[in-house]
Amino acid sequence: SVMLHWLEKAKDQQGKTARLGCLVIFAIAAFYALICTPVYIISMTYYPLSDSVFPSIWDFVQGVVNLGFYWSALGFTLYLSAKYSLKDAQGMIAIYVLASACRYVLSLLISTWMMREWSGFGYDFVYVIQDLFLDCVLMALAVLLIYLFCSKAQKKQSAKLNLQFSSITNFSNPVLKCALAISFIPSLMRVLARFRFDLFYGAPQNRADLLWIVFSYCGDVLIGLIGYLALFLLISQLYLIDEEANSREKKALSGDSV
Repeated sequence: SVMLHWLEKAKDQQGKTARLGCLVIFAIAAFYALICTPVYIISMTYYPLSDSVFPSIWDFVQGVVNLGFYWSALGFTLYLSAKYSLKDAQGMIAIYVLASACRYVLSLLISTWMMREWSGFGYDFVYVIQDLFLDCVLMALAVLLIYLFCSKAQKKQSAKLNLQFSSITNFSNPVLKCALAISFIPSLMRVLARFRFDLFYGAPQNRADLLWIVFSYCGDVLIGLIGYLALFLLISQLYLIDEEANSREKKALSGDSV
């Protein structure tokens, strides 16, 4: 009910931003479940494709879509929290959890139907719950950082935070400082998963294995930096959209008054 009330704010710009965020997040979730999952299964089971480089390429595409899902959800949540308040971003958090659950369940249903392996559905569903839990942990960490960087700054300044960024490296701005911190949360999750994998398989056996491990961890750090750039661009674009909408509204009001 909170989410529906939040989306029904049709008369103000906050409601428009909320619906845009809902559309983007669910669109990415649907693309992941309805396009990425079946194409990946086909590429792994159809011999001409499975014996080619295509599965590796599509696995990379899936990774990009997955990161785009997280960055979009984090970006909209941060923007609404910084422009209005963390309470006003509750609906976006609920949308993220719902979209995350939908993409995991749909992916499981599609993959199970295509592989005709219904006997293992219950076992695979446990992994769905595990992945959904990790997504909730990711958002919980983001909300904590938003509270520490943005909500406290809002109370301290008793004014709206500046969303018109002068520079991408202006970390005196609490919004950018928060964006940098939360952009590394997906990278942190990847590092922890990779570290657990490395512990399971043990120490590297040769120099090539060591270089690959170092390269992989460096790649995770790079993903965090790319995530920060994505958040910076998304928040900047949302701010411009809001300003243009406010400008048109003011012109319309001034025209009516004349």
